[in-house]
Amino acid sequence: MNYNLLFSSLEALDIDRSPSEVHGLLCGLLCTSPVEKAKSLWFSTVLQDYGANPEKLRSNGESLKELERFFHQSVDNLNDEELGFGLIVEENISPAHKYLLQLSSWCSGFGLGFGMGERARSDQPLPTDTAELLADFQSIAAYENNESMQDSSNSEVEESNGEDSDIVEIEEFIKVGVMLINEEMRAADTVKGKEPIMPPPDKRTLH
Repeated sequence: MNYNLLFSSLEALDIDRSPSEVHGLLCGLLCTSPVEKAKSLWFSTVLQDYGANPEKLRSNGESLKELERFFHQSVDNLNDEELGFGLIVEENISPAHKYLLQLSSWCSGFGLGFGMGERARSDQPLPTDTAELLADFQSIAAYENNESMQDSSNSEVEESNGEDSDIVEIEEFIKVGVMLINEEMRAADTVKGKEPIMPPPDKRTLH
């Protein structure tokens, strides 16, 4: 999976959304819906709600194929038995607050996708850890909104407000949190006697 490749595919279809947001949306859906349902919801959101150019949809089949490949890679990545899950964010960007904006955008997309998923819309309460993590993700997502509301004359955030080490810790928190949410939602389905969203891996240990 590659940030620049996803960016190019979205740009080719006139979709003016961050690759981070689009990936977060997909992961939120995958945590709460069977794969084929998540795929349908993700493509309809990205290609319709996010305003893809109809003409380019008809003429740019390669970008659609890239999105298809990206979807399946994301499924594998989220359920990697070796805990290889990662976020789609642009690497090596500065200042640090711009990186935090991407993490904020990712969390915003995840929250949207999670809320769209059919498991999240059931009458059953969410597992405790999942509910707490979603609240944390919402707080991270709020950074993007707060930043966009700042007056342009005050838009530059001091580097000291977002040390690189702190940003890395936030990214790791999100990654581990998503894996825990994915596990909890799968376990909740098993308890309810439903078919799991995805077959559970033989072994997975989170540290």
